[in-house]
Amino acid sequence: LGTVAVFSIAATSIGRLFQTGGSTPEMGKPIATLAEVPVGGQKTFTAADGSPAILFRTNAGVFAYSRICTHQGCIVNYDALGHSLACPCHGARYDVNNGAAVTAGPAPAPLPKIQVSVQGGNVVQI
Repeated sequence: LGTVAVFSIAATSIGRLFQTGGSTPEMGKPIATLAEVPVGGQKTFTAADGSPAILFRTNAGVFAYSRICTHQGCIVNYDALGHSLACPCHGARYDVNNGAAVTAGPAPAPLPKIQVSVQGGNVVQI
C-alpha cells in the first residue's frame, strides 16, 4: 500500500510538470516585466508551487491570484467585459478589484492571493 501511495504522489508530480511546461518557477524569479503588463492589463503565469495564476496591473500597483476555483478546482479565466474571473465549470465569479471576492456561483471562498512585488522593472513572486 505504501508503494502505491508513493507511486501516486510521483505520478501526480510528474503530471504537474508536464502540465506547467516542464518546470516550476522559483520564488523571486521574474513573472513578467512591467512593460509586458501595461496598466489595466493582466498576464497568466505559473506560480512557484506549480499552480496556474494570474497577474493584474492597475494604477495602484500589481497583484495576483490563484486561478484554481475554490468550488471544485476548475481553472478560472479572466472575463474582460465583466472585469472578473469566471469559472467555466459551475459559474462561480470573482471580483478581481475586491480581493477576488466571490460575486456569483457556488464558490465558498475568494481565490487565494499570490504575493508579488515589483523589483527593478520586473514583477516577481515573493
